[in-house]
Amino acid sequence: MGGWPSCTPLTYVQLKRKFEHGRWTVWFVDSLLGVASVYLLLLVPADVWVWTGLQHMIQLLEGTIGWIRKNPVGLKMNHHVSESLAQFFSYHIFLWQTFVSAVYSKCVITAFRFSGILGVSTLIASVIDVVNLFTLHILCFHIYASRLAVLSFKALISLLRFFCGVKYNPLRKRVDSVSLDSRQLFLATLFLTILIFLLPTIGVYFLVFSTLHYAVYCLRFLLHSTLDGVNAVLTY
Repeated sequence: MGGWPSCTPLTYVQLKRKFEHGRWTVWFVDSLLGVASVYLLLLVPADVWVWTGLQHMIQLLEGTIGWIRKNPVGLKMNHHVSESLAQFFSYHIFLWQTFVSAVYSKCVITAFRFSGILGVSTLIASVIDVVNLFTLHILCFHIYASRLAVLSFKALISLLRFFCGVKYNPLRKRVDSVSLDSRQLFLATLFLTILIFLLPTIGVYFLVFSTLHYAVYCLRFLLHSTLDGVNAVLTY
């Protein structure tokens, strides 16, 4: 008679023991690597390195803003708009520096060092959190610059349509024709000319801070990939 082939499957108790044994092995190896990492961190002045890195980051941002103020790559930038944006971002750098000075302490660095006792994966996750915290201002700069660039681009499109005698109808969700008198056409031309001359200044700030943002994003991606790789190696 036909039937299921004879075999000796693992019982539930054996599967449970195998799972618990693997889990404890992963935890032991993770903790061992974490303790080794803590030992290495205790041999180096990590707090001095972190603080020095933060100061270098502040100097880099201030130098970048100073470079933008000097019309980089021969671009003809609007002086008043460039100075306003430079002062705006410089003030946010000052706010971020004040925030970091309040948050930064040896207790935080000590807690970061000894987080490796919980495992090397916990230590890498702590590094990711520290990077996210200390690069929060770059994310804010990217958001500010991108919002300004998008707003300017939308205004440019609207003025170009208005200049060509058409406008977007949000109720019907289509482009309709519009009749303009000489005064309206003059104002549209004036605003369009002003915006075109302001676009290089806005574009430079957007390009610079977007580059910084995606550089930080690549660093975070590398750290997350390292964490996933460590977890995969420990699991399998």
